[in-house]
Amino acid sequence: MLDSGHKLKLDQEHLETVIPAIGRPVHVVNGAYRGCSAMLRELDQKKFCVTIEISSGPLKGRIVDKVEYGDICKLYDVDM
Repeated sequence: MLDSGHKLKLDQEHLETVIPAIGRPVHVVNGAYRGCSAMLRELDQKKFCVTIEISSGPLKGRIVDKVEYGDICKLYDVDM
């Protein structure tokens, strides 16, 4: 799909959240910081949330606590 440029339309129930390793980039997909790129700083497995640091734009450097898993997504690394 990546090589052809085709897009898939999927229901949310067919997707699952992938949390990357600490220090890896994420994209904020819900909430007040939607659309921002960030770095994953901490993971709280008991509360199902993470701490991120915004990495671009006017909010660069801002630390955001208690972000729910479903509000971020792992960024696909083409070089992997």
